[in-house]
Amino acid sequence: MAQSPELNQPQSTPTPSRRWAFIGLAVVLLVGLGPWLDRSAEGYYEQALTRALVTFGLARALNGAISVIQGTELEIHPAGVGVSFAPGQLIDPVNDLVERFSWLMLASSTSLGVQKILMDISAWWGVRLILAVAAGALILVWWRQKQSKPIGAVALRFFLLALFLRFAMPLMVVLNHAIYDQFMAEDYVIATGAIEKTNLELETIQAEQQTGSTSDEGWLDSVSKWLDNTAQSFDVGERMQALKMRLAELTDHILKLAAVFVLQSLILPLLFLWLLARGIAGLGKFR
Repeated sequence: MAQSPELNQPQSTPTPSRRWAFIGLAVVLLVGLGPWLDRSAEGYYEQALTRALVTFGLARALNGAISVIQGTELEIHPAGVGVSFAPGQLIDPVNDLVERFSWLMLASSTSLGVQKILMDISAWWGVRLILAVAAGALILVWWRQKQSKPIGAVALRFFLLALFLRFAMPLMVVLNHAIYDQFMAEDYVIATGAIEKTNLELETIQAEQQTGSTSDEGWLDSVSKWLDNTAQSFDVGERMQALKMRLAELTDHILKLAAVFVLQSLILPLLFLWLLARGIAGLGKFR
C-alpha cells in the first residue's frame, strides 16, 4: 500500500528538548543584544579600577614617607640620658615590601586596563551581529531537525564563539565583584584605612623633624616623643619592641591588600574565563 506523501516529509515539529533550546536562545539574544549586563559590568569595573588606583597612590605615598623617615637619626633623652635611635634599621624591610607592593598595584591597574579593552570588544556591535545571525541560523536548522546538518555545525561554532566573546568579560567582572564583595571587601577597607593613617602619621613626623615641634602626636607617638617621655618611659627596649609590633601590623595589612588585588585582578579573572570557556564548549555537545 502506497504511503502518504506527508509521511515522507521530515518532521518539522520540534521536540521538547529543542523547545527548551529555542527558549534558551531567546534569552541569550535578549540579554546579549541589550545593555543591561554591560551597564552592571561597567559599574563594577569602575569600582575595581578606583580601588586599584587609590591603593597604588597610597602605596607610593607610603613608600616616599618611609624613605624620608628611614634616613633620619633621632636623638632622644629619656631621664636626661642621650640615646641615638635610627628607625631605618627597623623600617628598611617594610620599605622594601611597600616598594614591591607598589609595583604589584601598577600591574593590577594594567590588568584592569586590559579588561576594559576586552569589555569594549564584547560590547561591539559586530559581536552582537554575529551572535544574532548565528542564533537565527541555529533556530532554523534545529526547527528542520535532520536537514542541513553541515550548516548547523558551522552555525553552532559561530554561535559559541560569539557567545564567549559577548558574555565572557561582563560575566567575569560581575562574578569577580560578587566574590570581592562577599569575601574581600572588609579586608580591603581595614587595610587601606590603616595605610592612610600611617601616611598621615609619617607626614606629621616629617613636619615635626623640619620644625622641631613635638606638639602633635603622630605615628609611634611622633617617634621621639614616643620614646622620650618621663622616667617611666626609660625602657627603650620595650618601646623598640612596640615599634616592631606596629611595623608587623602594617606589614600584615600590606600583605592582605596584595592578596586581594592578586586574586581580583589576576587569578580570579583567569579562572572565571577558563570556567566560562569550558562551559560554553560543553554546549557544543548539544545536538
